[in-house]
Amino acid sequence: MKPIETTQALVLEGIDYGEADRIVTFFTEEEGLKGGYVRGAKRSHRRFGGLLDPLTRVRLHYVTRSHSHLIDIRGCDLLDGHRGLKGSLEAMTLASLVVELVRHLTPEGERNDEIFHFLCDLCAHLSDVPYRSSVRLPVLLATLTLLGFGPHLSACIRCGREGGEDFHFSAKMGGILCRGCLRPEDGGTGLPQRLREALLRMERMSWQEAEVFTLPPREEATGWRLLTEVATAVVGHEPRALRFARKIATFRRPE
Repeated sequence: MKPIETTQALVLEGIDYGEADRIVTFFTEEEGLKGGYVRGAKRSHRRFGGLLDPLTRVRLHYVTRSHSHLIDIRGCDLLDGHRGLKGSLEAMTLASLVVELVRHLTPEGERNDEIFHFLCDLCAHLSDVPYRSSVRLPVLLATLTLLGFGPHLSACIRCGREGGEDFHFSAKMGGILCRGCLRPEDGGTGLPQRLREALLRMERMSWQEAEVFTLPPREEATGWRLLTEVATAVVGHEPRALRFARKIATFRRPE
């Protein structure tokens, strides 16, 4: 009989499997991204009630399975339910976007302390601190950079030119292009110099420090649109969290 192992984990998502079971995706401290088979999850409220909700931090008790990539979840203990986070639609949407990117862009079964602590710190911050819209840009930039898909903003990605203000941003190419290097198929969008400088400053500091930046609403919205285009390009489709964010914005838009 295999021993029961223990690890901290953040719940990313879960889907029903059959009438009573669930398959849950976690980001674990020991092995990074892992899928878990939870037998009787929908029947056993005493063992799992609320503990398998997305963005919940738990201590997992599990057994590895010889012929499956899924671990067999035997139980879990609540470490942090992040109730404050789950009470804000905007905070939930931002955290869900980060989780979705991690799930799509991280290899399974590889320990990554930096990503694990990033996820835990982000959920704790969004739970404990009232949501401010200024947090979303540095968080998304930090997420893309951490996962290896941060946009190249310091120089033209074709010729290496750094100076000047006539740069365009191409999500398809993953960075900026000067006017001389831009091609029609690149799909470039004009990048205001002040926004480029702000993004470069954000890259050099933690997202918590960068949150204090207050950009004009139009520039912040442009930066968010450009970074979400990068997220869509690297995932291969528009993340669900972005579609949900658009619905929220439409619902709350004053008539």
